Amino acid sequence: SAQKIGTSLFSFGGGISAVLGLKAGISDLEIIDKKVRETATLFGQPASQSGGLIDSLRSGVQEVSNELGILQTDIVPALYDSISAGVPQSGINQFLVDVGKFATAGASDMTVAGDAVTTALNAWQLDASKTTEVTDSLFAAVQGGKTTVDQLGGALFNVAPAAASLNVPLQEVNAALAAMTSQGIPTSVATTRLNAAFTALLSSSKELTPVFQGLGYESAEVAIRQEGLQFALDSVYDAAGGTATGLLNLLGPTEAVQAAQVLAGTGAEKFSSELERQANAAGTV
Repeated sequence: SAQKIGTSLFSFGGGISAVLGLKAGISDLEIIDKKVRETATLFGQPASQSGGLIDSLRSGVQEVSNELGILQTDIVPALYDSISAGVPQSGINQFLVDVGKFATAGASDMTVAGDAVTTALNAWQLDASKTTEVTDSLFAAVQGGKTTVDQLGGALFNVAPAAASLNVPLQEVNAALAAMTSQGIPTSVATTRLNAAFTALLSSSKELTPVFQGLGYESAEVAIRQEGLQFALDSVYDAAGGTATGLLNLLGPTEAVQAAQVLAGTGAEKFSSELERQANAAGTV
């Protein structure tokens, strides 16, 4: 009868769903196992001796998944990238938990969020135990500016090396990016302009050096180390009389001038408030 045929089809459909579900489950397990094994190769152990390492990594992923409620298939790519970027195995579980919280708070995925965090850790030569401080600082920039975790993750590399060379802390960089992006400057452009400003300050040019020597500092780098980025940019801005021509003479590239015009000019008050936000960022995520 039609009723029996319908029932049979319904039952058969359920069987198909169950089979497909099993296949999906097996596929996920295969993905997890493959990625864990790929991660294990980063340690340079012979395959015949890596069984314990693989088991440890696999159980760690399970623990992180249970704690965060995030699928293991979303965690294992971040596991591989994080170990590859230098996060030690001894701290990888807590690192992934911190990154997972950061990614969730910022509506991002763990791979992108983890990339932003490892970029910061490596550029500023911070231990993985500082991950929570890094994620709080990055998320404070998201709260204060017109930027996202994804945008920061894709652009932080533009500015991190020069900032670290000048001993500008991550918190000051993030405050600057929040202030700049709040004015509608795209994150990638903001990092490029800020990097140009750092490069100009590092140059110790014959035009710029006398500004800081007149204030009692050997160079811009010394002034930044002792007084902070805001002081250095304000000093340059004041010496230039706040004019574009004066800033061009002292800093050179237009991108550097554009950064100074915001951080020491139109966005100076916002920069100050973002520095305060960064100083109180603990627990933000």
